[in-house]
Amino acid sequence: MGHNGTKRTLVGVCGGSLEMNGGSLTSVTGTTVKLDAGTATVNGGAVTAGAGGSSAIVVDDIFDLGGALTVNGGTITGQEAGVYAYGDVTVTGGAISGGMGMVSQGRGETYAGAVKTSDLVITGGAFTGTAGAGLALADDCSAALSGGTFTGSVYAVVCLDADPVTGLPMEQKLTVNALAATGYGFFDGANALVAVGADQKALAGPVTVAALPPATAEPTAEPTAAPTAEPTAEPTTEPTAEPTATPEPTVTPTLTPEPTATAAPTATAGPTAVPTATAPAAPATGDETGLLSATALLLGCAAGLAAVLLRRRRWER
Repeated sequence: MGHNGTKRTLVGVCGGSLEMNGGSLTSVTGTTVKLDAGTATVNGGAVTAGAGGSSAIVVDDIFDLGGALTVNGGTITGQEAGVYAYGDVTVTGGAISGGMGMVSQGRGETYAGAVKTSDLVITGGAFTGTAGAGLALADDCSAALSGGTFTGSVYAVVCLDADPVTGLPMEQKLTVNALAATGYGFFDGANALVAVGADQKALAGPVTVAALPPATAEPTAEPTAAPTAEPTAEPTTEPTAEPTATPEPTVTPTLTPEPTATAAPTATAGPTAVPTATAPAAPATGDETGLLSATALLLGCAAGLAAVLLRRRRWER
């Protein structure tokens, strides 16, 4: 148990861990649970800051000593804030409310040689700000929101330019659009996607973080058939007939039969007849003419010789 001035802390965690599964913790003044180091897990029960108190749970891990809060269920109710965190917070369920439902602040200041940062992961739960925002973020706090419902009297979600408690200015490095995890967005009660304000720092509510619907594909225009061009007639080239080779005339040589030599006539007693050699019927040409002439001469000589012999025989008788 600790205190800060006149405000006292009901439970202080300076190492080790705190797990709450039921029952209730209520502070009369100050903070109900404060983590300087170590972890706290709320699965059920109630953590409440009374009328004279401040925040229900403070994660005061400014020196990066490992202070981290996980809320899976239960009810956390504060005056200034339900949860005020300078450290890492993960919320999967439960209800967190206060003047600000939750404030997550990564100071961006250097402590012990390191720059202080805070991570915020929300996948579920309900956040309500009765005098401000359901969720407020400041400085260089990073966030990944993929669930949760946020309601505020002024804004549902806001990125702060000043500390909500002290009013001191803070270096703003966030925009609401950067808070939702990839593929998620903010939706209103009618399940319509909510537009972020012009300054990119505030979002009216209530809103719920949910997965973005699949992108609707643009209707594919039916391809317009291009007018079919009249086919251009290809110039028809008359096939050039291959010249038909005229067959060489076949010369059938005509064989002229060799003239048959007529046998010399047998000498007959009686009147002397000088046989006349019969020339071949077909006229001879070329070399054949010479051959026929020689043959006729021989026949003529033979006939003359036969006549001489015949007269000689007759004379001898």
